[in-house]
Amino acid sequence: MSLVNEILTPISLWRDFDCSLPLKEVKTNRISYDGIEYCDVFFSGREVGAGNRVRIFANFVKPENNFNGCGILLIPDLGDVSYVELINHYAKLGYAVLLVDYEGEKTNKKDYTVYPQEIAYANFSQSGSTYYSAENGADKTCWYEWVAVCKYALKYFEVEGIKKVGVFGIKNGSEIGWQVCANDENVSCFIGAFGAGWLAYKGLNKYGDKDLALNNERYRFIAGVEAQSYAQYIKCPVLFLTATNSKEYDVDREMDTLCRITGRNVYLCVSTGYREKLCKNSYLTTAAF
Repeated sequence: MSLVNEILTPISLWRDFDCSLPLKEVKTNRISYDGIEYCDVFFSGREVGAGNRVRIFANFVKPENNFNGCGILLIPDLGDVSYVELINHYAKLGYAVLLVDYEGEKTNKKDYTVYPQEIAYANFSQSGSTYYSAENGADKTCWYEWVAVCKYALKYFEVEGIKKVGVFGIKNGSEIGWQVCANDENVSCFIGAFGAGWLAYKGLNKYGDKDLALNNERYRFIAGVEAQSYAQYIKCPVLFLTATNSKEYDVDREMDTLCRITGRNVYLCVSTGYREKLCKNSYLTTAAF
């Protein structure tokens, strides 16, 4: 069903989403080092077209001795970014971590999430205008497919017998995380770093003279993709991390998003003097969270 002509809300966009299909999971490249088990995992996501399913790739890490029974879905930023140090940090604290790939096909990657041809735009390299607009509907954007991947990634924790799971999204991964957490009551907490919506307003100061030119496409994008539209539906505690000299830093917009969360514990951690990253004390804060 196309949502081009429907008034969208985060509820209406996701109400018919089917997350009940079997995962058909396969583990490969298992290794054990320093009390932690590492492996690659492949499992199936949503069905597209005539029986074709997204095939999701992820890295799964689990402590062998001091496992605390909890899991973290780590949604990375786009691009070649290493999260080894962060993953090991949480594994040594006793958490299982699933680092999910949503970026899709890329020339320098051996393993990645495979999207059927019908939704080739879910590959970031082929996303084109679907990254910035919802011209054909919010359900026809790369963002919709990326959130769908993470919904099935959350389901993977059931395979491992893990019931208590938090979501940690970084930059673009944080934008995805807002949508995931707003539509899943089983998420225990959400940690977002740098991404808090207002993508359509990028470059426009909240108190500046210029305002966004709104049309039907912009309304669809804001309602179906933007974090500020999903914030009011978040039912778990939220911790937002940012840095004052990051190019993503916009305290006015970020506070607007956080203030839309009602009746829940909301925390803000701001790092100063660390461009494009958080200081060690910031991500240590997430462990206590």
